[in-house]
Amino acid sequence: MALNLRGSWRLRTIGIVAVILFFVLATLANRKNADVADRFAAVTSAVFFIWLFCAGVLLVRFCKPHVIRTFVAFIVAPLVPALLYAFIDSTTPGSVEGSILGFFVTALVVYCYAGMATVVLALPAFLVLNRFHLVSWWSSLCAGAVLGFLFAEMFFGRRNFWLLGSLGALAGLAFWLIWRAQRRSITTDVAREE
Repeated sequence: MALNLRGSWRLRTIGIVAVILFFVLATLANRKNADVADRFAAVTSAVFFIWLFCAGVLLVRFCKPHVIRTFVAFIVAPLVPALLYAFIDSTTPGSVEGSILGFFVTALVVYCYAGMATVVLALPAFLVLNRFHLVSWWSSLCAGAVLGFLFAEMFFGRRNFWLLGSLGALAGLAFWLIWRAQRRSITTDVAREE
């Protein structure tokens, strides 16, 4: 029986990124001037990235390429609202302007919250839409907006309601673009086999 090393470089890459992020978050949590909210955000982020690492390992080992690409779409889509929110926050008066560390910490915390919203809200929405073959650019855009509004209502009330709704819509569109690209590659591969 031969040893199957398929995807081993992917596992190493995922592991290295997860370990680096874990140590960065642990360092942020152990700062002398960190308050309880900062520590909670850092620990939550660390747990999220450990979960992400475990899910990535399982997917690379046991799943087909289109499932892996769908997982990648779910990982990349929350980056859009995280980076945009961090940019908006860094340009807002009263924030730490020009701080690259502040930008990345904000993006990381927002990415963790967006990632949790993706797992809790967007994954079930995708499964329902995919079951009925309704995944399209407009359904992804609308589902992202609705889920952004729901997330805003659950955690922030009316504050940032429209901002989070529009960021959710952009995340849904980003997901669809990645998901559509992998769907096209599958149909191209099927056409080549015939």
